[in-house]
Order: sequence, then C-alpha cells, then structure tokens
Amino acid sequence: MKVLHISDLHAGKYLNNISRNQDLDFSLKRVIEICKEEKVKYVLISGDIFDRKKPDSLAIEIVNEFLVRLQELGVATVMIGGNHDDFDYLKAMKPFAKLARVFIVDRPKGDISKAIVDLGDLCVACLPYPSPGVLTDLGENISERERIYANAISKYFQALEYHTREKKPRILMSHIFISGAKFGGGEISSTLSPEFSVPASAIPYGFDYVALGHLHKFQKIKEANSPTYYSGSLFQMDFGESQEDKFVIIVEFKDFVCDIREIRIPVYRNLVSITLNLEDVNDQLFEKFNSSDLYKITLNIKKGQEFTKVADILKSILGERLVLRVEVETMLKRVENLEYRNKPLDSLYEIYLNENNTPNPEEYLLTFRRFLNEASKA
Repeated sequence: MKVLHISDLHAGKYLNNISRNQDLDFSLKRVIEICKEEKVKYVLISGDIFDRKKPDSLAIEIVNEFLVRLQELGVATVMIGGNHDDFDYLKAMKPFAKLARVFIVDRPKGDISKAIVDLGDLCVACLPYPSPGVLTDLGENISERERIYANAISKYFQALEYHTREKKPRILMSHIFISGAKFGGGEISSTLSPEFSVPASAIPYGFDYVALGHLHKFQKIKEANSPTYYSGSLFQMDFGESQEDKFVIIVEFKDFVCDIREIRIPVYRNLVSITLNLEDVNDQLFEKFNSSDLYKITLNIKKGQEFTKVADILKSILGERLVLRVEVETMLKRVENLEYRNKPLDSLYEIYLNENNTPNPEEYLLTFRRFLNEASKA
C-alpha cells in the first residue's frame, strides 16, 4: 500500500499581481501522474489548501478538479485545515467531498474521535492548524505563551496516539511549526514566531509516519520520535524560495515495513533573484532571461544616477514577470564594503560631503574632526 504526502497547495496565491494558479495546476497534474505510476492508494494533504480565506473561483476549480481526478483513479484523500484556510469553508465542502472519497478534518476537535480518519487499512490521526490565539492568552509573557502552546499540542498528540494505539499502520498529520525546522522563505510570518513552535520531542513514539505541513521546504525532522517529514510546497511561493527544488513523499507499507522516499517534481516556472548595477544591464544579460520564469531584479544605483531608461527596458522585456526593486547606494552600504571598511571616519565623511556637493566642505570637515578629537578624550 502506498500513501502520497503533499501540503501547502496555496491555491489562489498571488505574487504581486501575478496569479500562481498555473503553477499549482501544473504541479497537481504531475502529482496525478505520480499517483498513476506508483499505484498510490491514499493522498494526504497537510493543510493550507487555499492561500486566502475566500479563494477565487479558479483556485476552487483547480482543487476540486484535482480531488475528482484522484477519485477517478481510485485514490482516497485525507486533508486538514492550515492557517491560511477558512475552517468553515472546508467544513462546508465535507458533504460533497465525501462523494469523491475526500475526508476533511477542518479544525482541531475537542472530541478526539472526530480527529481520527479510519480508512480500514490505514488510520490517520489529525491535528489541523492549532491557532496560538486560541490556545494562549495575549496578556501573558512570551515565555509563558511558548510553554502553554507547546504543552497543549504535546498533550493532544499524546491523546491521538493513545486513541489509535490498536490501529496499524497509523499516520499522524498536522499543520504546525517544529522548533529548529528550516524555513523555505515564503512562509515567514507572525504564525512562525519561536513562541508558537513545538519541540520535536512532542511527536509521540509509535506512529509509522508523521505528515507535516506549514513549512514550504522539504525536510525530515530527525529529532522526532517517529519518522517525521515536511513535504514542502509544490511550487516556489515567493522569491524567498528562489530556484528551490520541490518534492512529494511516497510512504509505502509492505510486510509491516514502512519505506519513505521523496520524488522531485518539476515546477512550471522558476523564481529568479538577480542583483545588478546599471552597467550590468546589456544584451548579454537579456539573452539569459528564460521565457517563462519570474524575475526579481534589484538595481543598485548611486545617488543621482539616472535609471528610468534601464528600468523601462527591463519592463518591456519581462512585462508582468518582473518585480523591480531600486536601491540607492548610501554611505552606510558603502561602509559595509571592504574597500571602505578600513577608512578613518573623517575620510568617509569627506567622501560624503564631496558626493553631495556640500558648500564649503572644509568647514564641516574641520568641525567633524574637532568632535572626533573631543570624543576620543572622553
């Protein structure tokens, strides 16, 4: 029996004004192909099905079409709510979803039995995104909130383990941040602050596999007590995940042995970050641009340097695929460079005065040196 684990679909995601629905649709079609090739029986989706509480119609269509295609292949799906999902919307999907053999646990359940999906030959114990705002009091200090949050989730996991102890095989699925796990870049937000993390030791012994969502980077949590993985997102969400590989995870149960392996999936388009000086923008650079990738270009310019013509050229070539950022070189940034790092302060100030065409720079420089001399005696 084979189970495929994915998470963080973020259907309806936008990057600036660019819809990422095409990227998701491309990745989900590859997931369907893998399900055929591997003869997958179950698919697990560990939260963040949608990117917004009120997803657009195309995002809903892409997700529904994916779930129906899985059902046509004879694949059943179990999915949980993430922090981006509207729990009530997922709840409203449940009656129709069951017709496509899609089992949804939309939110954390007080009744543990409602958090367990028993498929007969597989048991999935679920903890959808546990909101820190619900589990902790905003009036408490950070360390106390951290302790309360981690303790509450640890106890919930223990309860799930206890109530599924007679089931084999069994999988724990959740949408949480494990302390020490690596960010992909796109998911960094207040929901991933350290006080809202859970130690790897909170993962109980006894589960054959733990399917996590929330972090967009594929990774194994080595310190956990059961085999624990983040499958990561299916496409590069933003430029924090620039050119990052994406994966799905296959969990195979055979003769009471669990084999876990990842399969790399292609992305519809890469996100590419480039930092340039004006003189770097030339025909040779333009030839390197891929026809489909999205680009974030940071232009470093000196104060007063004309850049609008270069910016217009880049926009004409890349169009909506361009995110352009212009950074004006400051004295602080120049001090960070090695060529300025060992210069004395009065020399740096002299450079600043001259570059800004300050009238009578000698007077300012003399006063500055006097202040430096007095400060050295203090």
